[in-house]
Amino acid sequence: LLILHGCSHRATDAWPKSDACPECTGLPIETRVVAAALTRNWAVAAVTSHNRRSGCWSQRDVDRIAKATGYVRRVTNAGPATVSLGASSGGSIAVLVPGAVACVAQIMASPLELDARHPPVRFVHMSRDTHRAAMIHHQVSVLKERGVDAAEFVVEPEPLSPEALHRRGAGPGGAVLPSREMSEKAFQALRDGGFVDAGGMLVDDPRRTNWRDAVRPVVPEAVDSLVADASPVSEILNVAWARHEFTDAHLEASLDWLGAKASSAAPRGELA
Repeated sequence: LLILHGCSHRATDAWPKSDACPECTGLPIETRVVAAALTRNWAVAAVTSHNRRSGCWSQRDVDRIAKATGYVRRVTNAGPATVSLGASSGGSIAVLVPGAVACVAQIMASPLELDARHPPVRFVHMSRDTHRAAMIHHQVSVLKERGVDAAEFVVEPEPLSPEALHRRGAGPGGAVLPSREMSEKAFQALRDGGFVDAGGMLVDDPRRTNWRDAVRPVVPEAVDSLVADASPVSEILNVAWARHEFTDAHLEASLDWLGAKASSAAPRGELA
């Protein structure tokens, strides 16, 4: 499985910080995706775009991705089938991965011609992004007419809670704040500041509000910088708002589908 980041991000988002990777940031959504794939005994690779300044992908990255895939396959002894999952700019490049038998494009429409040569695809997009939702709905309709296995999953806004600010779901990966006590204080700060309603729903786009001023007194900078695109808490708030963020919504359905495609394309269901 190839994991492809969005603009302003890097492959290091997908792996927790450790002695082996001190520069890793281990964002909660990305680490949950990695962990879910690893539990299926898949080989997992996250690749960083060539443009380190913007973090966005371009056509020049396609050959680099192919080389990275080949390297990972050699060192892990992975099977011949490759699948991809990317978000935003990474969603655009996910459908361009050389040799991929299937791809999941999150929060982004396909840049390819909508014909029978298009790879099998599942689009995962967020309900508040109505413009992109309309574009993806049209693409799915056209691709199906062309005989391509295409479908869409819609991500709805979700409530915040102390649990959501502590860990994103059960199992490995998904760490947000290090203790339940700190997550409870952060959630209460958001409620006291008027950023979430009585049901835990965000009242406005967190990319447009000063929620950081409320949370900083209870979340030390050494724990979470609260910087956009580098902060676990920021990512969870963006997911809860459901407009434009890497998401683990529909994750198991996405991986089930990718696995089925890989199994039908590769001997013994081998997957990279």
